[in-house]
Amino acid sequence: MRAVSILLKKELKENLTSPLYYILCGLFTFSVGVFFYMNLTNSHNLTTITLRDSVLRPIFGNMNLILLFITPILTMRALSSERRDGTLDILLLSKLTQFQIILSKFLSNLILIIFMLVPTLIFPIILSFSGLDDWALVFSNYFGLILTIACYVAIGIFASGLTENPVIAAVITFFFLIGMIILVMVGASTHNMIINSMFQYLSTPFHFEGFSRGMIKSYSLIYYMSFIGLFLYLGNTTLEKRKW
Repeated sequence: MRAVSILLKKELKENLTSPLYYILCGLFTFSVGVFFYMNLTNSHNLTTITLRDSVLRPIFGNMNLILLFITPILTMRALSSERRDGTLDILLLSKLTQFQIILSKFLSNLILIIFMLVPTLIFPIILSFSGLDDWALVFSNYFGLILTIACYVAIGIFASGLTENPVIAAVITFFFLIGMIILVMVGASTHNMIINSMFQYLSTPFHFEGFSRGMIKSYSLIYYMSFIGLFLYLGNTTLEKRKW
């Protein structure tokens, strides 16, 4: 794991010195702040639901939606730029294995997004002054959000390995993510319970919904781990093909 940590530090250093990352951080923080203010303002007009349902859960849904757009931009250069600049071949000739390269790229981008989430801790703290004390629900939402974003990042790393063009990689990632939302809509539109359940299980929004309600279910954890593992494996496969 020492090789992974070295490359991970290198990736983090490069991204933390990139203006793009801070632009994305600013856009994310501003957007989430606007949604939080709107949800909090609207909650004063609601008398039948609590803060957890009118503000807390919606703001995590808003963060999930915003990160669906930000993640493709953040991950698009992970492998595509390395391929375009020829530095990927140098990495492949080093002592690093293909999977170590993929894992380092995945962890670095995931950590960067977790850094983005840190300022949002102020929102549940603000709500606590208004009487919100369900910190287990706050933890469940953050846990589910991080697992969901890990799936987004895994897709982004895989897509970035498919092309030398970062923009194309971002577009591929975005359409993958939109496809998972469409799965929920398709499942909801059918009257066949088996197809409905199958499509829902295959989509990340369905599993995140459980976490947003404070329910951490074993089958959702299995789904997330399997999903991340699958796309990291596919990303590793794209690097393997470069040897052919």
